Amino acid sequence: RNKMFHTFNMGAVTVLLTTFVVFFVMISSSKASTCTEYQGGVSSGGVHRYICCDNCGESNAYCDGRTWQGGSNEVYCGRCGRDSFGGTFRKRYMCQDCNTQVACATRANSGYGDTPGFCWKWANSFSSCCQMAASNKKR
Repeated sequence: RNKMFHTFNMGAVTVLLTTFVVFFVMISSSKASTCTEYQGGVSSGGVHRYICCDNCGESNAYCDGRTWQGGSNEVYCGRCGRDSFGGTFRKRYMCQDCNTQVACATRANSGYGDTPGFCWKWANSFSSCCQMAASNKKR
């Protein structure tokens, strides 16, 4: 009876330890995405602002190659955050992961949406949200 109880406990401990190790490895191996803001654009006379984020290695493929922007539906970003349009570099910052980028885009959309002429405000909202999320993660 004691031997059975002992084996059960060791099995439970092994399962618990394995779960913890797998969870820890998943957390520690996820890298923050680097986002780069550019200025350029097809229909804006070159003043449109858009953001490309390097989401290679991210488990959620939704964000890879996505152009983050307000006021336009043009595609300016390629895989791994590559600027496929050739815009002018403005700034670079960290934006945790795809979920954070989606949340920050939703926040920027609620304030500025697809209103032409407000892409710079949209981009500022997105970047400040990403930077706030990054500083909260450090705490």
